[in-house]
Amino acid sequence: MGCYNDIEKVSEKVDFIYGSHSLEHVRDLDKLEIIFNKILNNNGYIFFEVPNALVDSNGGSNGKIFPPHTYYFTKNYFNTLNFDVILNTTYKEGSFPFIRLEDDKGEVIRYLGRKK
Repeated sequence: MGCYNDIEKVSEKVDFIYGSHSLEHVRDLDKLEIIFNKILNNNGYIFFEVPNALVDSNGGSNGKIFPPHTYYFTKNYFNTLNFDVILNTTYKEGSFPFIRLEDDKGEVIRYLGRKK
């Protein structure tokens, strides 16, 4: 596989897409979803970690915008993706071992999906 500095130029298929605190900075989320679906192999995995918009200090749901964030996410967004959901939950940020929170109050959302 080559090295790319522009995801739109990727022509090869991949088995895994990983993004940690990057998805909330993209310009065109709809376009990026199309690219991900195009380059990810069937049964390939996609992982994201993003700030949880349900937490006031992360912005978004409370009406506050925190540049350079362009998108604000809740777990509901990830349920709309055309992937089998393996993991979609919130975690306490900066904790080790990682503390999973079942009540959606964790500062970050971690999502793992598999392409159908």
